[in-house]
Amino acid sequence: MATKMTGWKGLKFPFQFANGKPAVSQATVESNDYSHITESIIQIIGTVSGERKFSKHIGIKTRLTFKSFSPELIPYYESVIKEALSVGETRISVDYIKTDTSELKDGFVKFTIGWVLLKYNIPHITEAYVIAGGGGT
Repeated sequence: MATKMTGWKGLKFPFQFANGKPAVSQATVESNDYSHITESIIQIIGTVSGERKFSKHIGIKTRLTFKSFSPELIPYYESVIKEALSVGETRISVDYIKTDTSELKDGFVKFTIGWVLLKYNIPHITEAYVIAGGGGT
């Protein structure tokens, strides 16, 4: 049975009011629900620094494009992703990033990101596909 995380509350999405009252509904995340963090990781990978008007520090410093992908660039892209996640997603610590180029001919590069939820020391893995010529999916 999942336990509720304490202190992890936020606005529900889509935005709604609490039972017709003038208060805003809040969402509490359960300890076995990583979907919000996984979504955040994918959004950060698909965002270039400065792209978000009110959070210019979030995102990667270079647009991930693989039109002329070279295996020599793998360590560079992995370090750029790790740095962006350390700035943009402070609830996690990135353990490793693995790059799979087996689908490059189809226009995709897969990054497997191993991370730990800091508050509970829970490991998790997120797979993010980057489309040739653009951000994450």
